[in-house]
Amino acid sequence: MSDIEFIDVEQGSDEWLELRRSHFTASEAPVIMGVSPYKTMEKLLYEKKTGFVAEFCENTKELFARGHLYEKMARDKLNDGCHDFVPCVAVRKVNNLPLLASLDGLEKETGTVFEHKLFNAKKAAVINDGGLPEDIGWQVLQQMIVTDASRVLVVFSDNNHWVEREYTYKHVDELLGGDAYNRLIAGWKSFDERLEKMKPDAGRDIDRIATINEKISKLKKEKEELIKSIEPFTFGFSHMFVVKESSGGIDYKKAALDAGFTDEELEKYRKKPVKRNMLVKVR
Repeated sequence: MSDIEFIDVEQGSDEWLELRRSHFTASEAPVIMGVSPYKTMEKLLYEKKTGFVAEFCENTKELFARGHLYEKMARDKLNDGCHDFVPCVAVRKVNNLPLLASLDGLEKETGTVFEHKLFNAKKAAVINDGGLPEDIGWQVLQQMIVTDASRVLVVFSDNNHWVEREYTYKHVDELLGGDAYNRLIAGWKSFDERLEKMKPDAGRDIDRIATINEKISKLKKEKEELIKSIEPFTFGFSHMFVVKESSGGIDYKKAALDAGFTDEELEKYRKKPVKRNMLVKVR
């Protein structure tokens, strides 16, 4: 295990993102342990091999922004009390694995990590009952391994809620089922081996994705222009009324009374055309 190195980089910056691409991060630990509710192992392997990470949707970005806001508020509240948490980024080689931890706060004097989560009633209830959600457990375990911290303070908060609990390294290990350090390192080792076996040209898919996205964007513009051209007839934003006229059907019951007629002669039994209003979806 190498010495701890604290990197002077702002979390969320391009430099920080580049650093994450070349390291195995604490937030990714739940993925390789198979307990992440947000990402699969296959997706993480692809991201690490190609360096391509899909952009988050606006709702997710807004959620992250709220989380960062309440994280700062929570850290300020703790530091106004008896703590001195400082956000930081640390890296360390463990069994030749490049591990990284981006911390909401580290109190070096007491060896305590601060981990904040936006309030979630279900997970906060686990904290209140003395437990620890498994995905958070693997994340904070890696944070403690990278920084040599012996304790972690987990806080769930928003404008109306505040739930906190402090755990020792031993307690986290027990809540994760024991021997957590070796299991986590084994998980990263297996991940690293799979990463090495991936084809080096996997990144070519990025170009295909970019081309597809370009086509989608072009088609969306064409659709918008088409909708505008039929705007006077539209109903809502995605449907329109059109009038369709059928050619009418043959009254075979009546025609059957006059056997022997030719097809041309049967035309005199054709019903009158019928007009119908139909709601058609505009694609």
